Amino acid sequence: DFDHVKDWDMRLIDKTVIPRMPWHDMSLCVMGAPVLDVARHFCERWNFIKHEKAKDKDNIPFLQPPLGGMGSQQRYIEEDSETHHYRKYRHNHRTHGVTGTMRTQVLRSSAKWSSGVELEHSIQNAYIATILEAQHYIYIENQFFITATEMNDGSILKNQIGNAIVKRIIRAHEEQEKFKVFVLMPLMPAFPADLSTKDAATARLVMHYQYISICRGPNSIVEKLKATGIDPDEYIRFYSLRSYDRINRSKLEELLVKAAGYGNTTQQQLDNIEGHEGEEAEVVHHAGDPDFARDTDGSFNVDEEVEYGRIPDDDDIRRHREQLEEGIASDSIAKDAMEGGDIESEPWVNDTKYSQPRDDEAEREEASDYVTEELYIHAKLLIADDKVVIMGSANLNDRSQCGDRDSEIALIVEDKDTIPSKMNGEY
Repeated sequence: DFDHVKDWDMRLIDKTVIPRMPWHDMSLCVMGAPVLDVARHFCERWNFIKHEKAKDKDNIPFLQPPLGGMGSQQRYIEEDSETHHYRKYRHNHRTHGVTGTMRTQVLRSSAKWSSGVELEHSIQNAYIATILEAQHYIYIENQFFITATEMNDGSILKNQIGNAIVKRIIRAHEEQEKFKVFVLMPLMPAFPADLSTKDAATARLVMHYQYISICRGPNSIVEKLKATGIDPDEYIRFYSLRSYDRINRSKLEELLVKAAGYGNTTQQQLDNIEGHEGEEAEVVHHAGDPDFARDTDGSFNVDEEVEYGRIPDDDDIRRHREQLEEGIASDSIAKDAMEGGDIESEPWVNDTKYSQPRDDEAEREEASDYVTEELYIHAKLLIADDKVVIMGSANLNDRSQCGDRDSEIALIVEDKDTIPSKMNGEY
């Protein structure tokens, strides 16, 4: 991501061959009174950073949080009141009349070093409570899965989300309940460098801790369950996502030409073939750039001399039209590959209105256009029983969950507007 940043337009890969990694994320919108808690969190962070980094900058004021009071930031105001760096703004809350059917609570991971507040890990607390209270299933999407399964001061891993999962599964097994945990995570963490090189040490370390959280060693979730006589596959599964598509190289190459600053279109190429202002002229390839890529009239600059092609016959015109006319193939067949569409009925990349080759060479070329790549899960999501959602910025690891490391924010939302539904065969 940060390699040769100044050369932002440098092509590091061949986009006609290498697919772009798709990215999967989640977001939510909240209205009403809970927004005031988010605003208060923002003001606390702002005032903390103002005090730490910008005490002498008059154009950066302290902010009074909504609902009044400065909370833990009051001492900053008292310290700086004589220098007049505090400005009070009146907030128009206007939350009356904004009602919904959801119970919502703002959660966060924060501490003195990051926000100037007492240690808080309410995101982890909410994960643990929601998992233990779930009746039917837990669905998790997260960029990472690094957690502990027991309280141990000597353990490197500290967050107890894995411990909650193990406890809930053991209880389900003892009470003969049907209970499922679905975990979706990336096939491989998105860090630079090949995994076999020394530059990929961070990626390998992350994968190591994910393995010891999931299935490697006696303190992993899988081995903890096996130790109590439980078949883990009956209760918890881990998944990754993968996407499929086809690179329509002819169209992509034309888009890249346009992106490079050339105004050429396929129709202009066809116009050049059939001639300019009624004159027929064939585009002839030379080592130099063709003039049609510079929006001129179908000639080439060769050592500052203009050279024109020969006059084509009707067969030449038809052949070039077939080659250059926009094909009938779709730009993307992802909807077929990913949503169960009819991929066999899709036109091939080289198909045109005039020709649909189906020989061995065409089949090999068509097959080579198909690509696949992991769908990178960047979401931080938990759903329980179709009723409770936790969504925010916190990964499932110590860095996000323990509170004294990265600062994070999330919301837990419980839907109170229920409809008749069926789960585990019961209404």
